[in-house]
Amino acid sequence: MYAPSDLKPSLDRAVDAPARISASRSQIDAAALLRLPQVLKLIPISRSAWWNGVREGRFPGSIKLGPRTTCWRASDLFALLDQLGNEAPTASRRPAGKRR
Repeated sequence: MYAPSDLKPSLDRAVDAPARISASRSQIDAAALLRLPQVLKLIPISRSAWWNGVREGRFPGSIKLGPRTTCWRASDLFALLDQLGNEAPTASRRPAGKRR
């Protein structure tokens, strides 16, 4: 359902992401509803990558509170983070070859 490779490029750039995620997670109630900017602070990927993952079923589905208000359950996001943390990281390297 969720794959660690979905988050790999952004996590490579975010060196301090594990410390930031654990600190943020301890401050958020599991019953809270989080808006997209809060979600992206927990899971450092782009907005478009997040929405693609939601649409494809790799990330938790959203809850519509109104016509322009979307949120996610913090408990669903914590479950995603736990699942990603328990899966073995995969090495993704660029194939050897000429650089342009």
